[in-house]
Amino acid sequence: MKNNALKKIVRGSAIAAAYVVLTGPFAVFSFGAIQVRLAEALTILPFFWPEAIAGLAVGCFISNLLWSPFGVIDWTLGTFATLLAATLTFLLSRTKKIWLGAIPPIVINGLVVGLYVSVLQGFFDIGIPQGLQGFTATFTNFKIGAYMVVAGQIMLGEAVALGVLGVPLAYVLKRTGFLNEGL
Repeated sequence: MKNNALKKIVRGSAIAAAYVVLTGPFAVFSFGAIQVRLAEALTILPFFWPEAIAGLAVGCFISNLLWSPFGVIDWTLGTFATLLAATLTFLLSRTKKIWLGAIPPIVINGLVVGLYVSVLQGFFDIGIPQGLQGFTATFTNFKIGAYMVVAGQIMLGEAVALGVLGVPLAYVLKRTGFLNEGL
C-alpha cells in the first residue's frame, strides 16, 4: 500500500516537473492571446492517472508564477482552469475514448484564459465599482467578437498541443504497456 501511494506521489510530482520544464524554455509562445503551450500536451494524462490532476495544477501554478506576464490573475485563474479541465478529463476516462479527454482542456482553457487575457491585453475594459459593490466587476466596452477571437486562438493552441503531442502520446502510452509498468 505504501509503495503504491509513493508511486502516485512520485508520478504526480514528475508530471508537475515535466509541465514546468515544457513551459519555461518556450515561455515566449506559452503566454498571450496567441499561444501554444507544449506542456498542455500533458493535460491528457488524468485520463489514465488521477494523480496527474494535482501534478498538472502544481506545474501550471509554478509555470505561471515563474513566467506569466499576467501575474496573480494567471496564477489563480489559469491554475483553476487547468485543475477543472484535468478533473473533467479524468471523469471522461470512463468513456474509454482517449480523444474525448482532450476536449476539457481545449474548451475550459479557451473560455477562462481567453477571458482574462482579453481583459489584460486591453481588448475591452473592466471597471471595478467603488463602495458596497466593490467586490463585483462590471465590463465596459465588452466586445464579444474580440473575446471570441482570443478564446478561439487559445483553443486552437490547446488543440495543437493536444492533437499533435498529447493524444498521440496517450495512444503510445496505452499501446506500449507503459501505463501498467511505467512510472
